[in-house]
Amino acid sequence: FNNIKVVGTPEIIEKARVIISNQDKPQKPVMISIKIWEVTKSQGFNVDEFLKKPEEQRFEMAKLLSAPRVLTLPGRKASIEIGKKNKKELENGIELEIFPVTLPDNLIQIDVRGKIVSEVFEAQNKLSQQKKFASTFVIKPQYPFGYEVQGGNSPMVLEFFVTRPE
Repeated sequence: FNNIKVVGTPEIIEKARVIISNQDKPQKPVMISIKIWEVTKSQGFNVDEFLKKPEEQRFEMAKLLSAPRVLTLPGRKASIEIGKKNKKELENGIELEIFPVTLPDNLIQIDVRGKIVSEVFEAQNKLSQQKKFASTFVIKPQYPFGYEVQGGNSPMVLEFFVTRPE
């Protein structure tokens, strides 16, 4: 697969070769750093204001649960799983699927799908709460972006920071 057949005069074949060789360039990898914050003081919380604060002030409003990084190629899905898992299913934690796409002007489109699973105890019974989310956003490399996940016991903030390693 990934074959192209070009039929025509030598001039047409040469033009097609030039076009294809200009388009067929290896992709630079994308490094995606994510900080997963659990908001502890949610009254009047604003994700944009939260990201503008120095990190030591953020710890007064939220708890940093994890800070994974993943290196992938544009157009390839990356997966992150954090937490306790039984044989096949997450019992307590977060799952993320991240799909980056390179756009013009050095922008990166991120499609993110996730699931947050929390164990809660009510009347000595263990219950499982799930929040699923999906979103698409565009990020400029070297600039943080925050995505707020609502629902459950407290909101969570996923702080994305994208770089393009050489």
